Amino acid sequence: MAEEKYLKQYEKSADGNYLLRSRGILENTIAVAAARTLTQEESGSTILVNPASAYSITLPADKAGLKFKFVYVASVAHIVKIDSAAANGIKGMSVDVSGAGNLVDNPAVHFVASGVIGSVVELVCDGTTWFVTAVDSGTNKIIGGAS
Repeated sequence: MAEEKYLKQYEKSADGNYLLRSRGILENTIAVAAARTLTQEESGSTILVNPASAYSITLPADKAGLKFKFVYVASVAHIVKIDSAAANGIKGMSVDVSGAGNLVDNPAVHFVASGVIGSVVELVCDGTTWFVTAVDSGTNKIIGGAS
């Protein structure tokens, strides 16, 4: 009985690995400064985005319940793309400090060159689409765009 309760916390990924349903209070953080493809097992992680160069972070294959948070940690003149690899695979809104919103209905979300430290992008997948909520600490520094 205790074993069944324990196993309910996990779900098998497409790769055959087990995914923890809840990470508790302590979030997993991943520092990224170059091109990278995220895995389903990293769902729930906060990705610390350092734009040391221009690169793309590719999301894993769509699966309901996957969730990532991206935090921009340096202001450098390089674009960093968060790429779903699917046409119009990311939908939602980015709101900036002026209160203006940028509609996102694209395959990727971009932290534009010289973004503002502390800007945040959160993505949640329903199995076919990634839904974005973004808070831009600057003006027009998080936008939807091409892969």
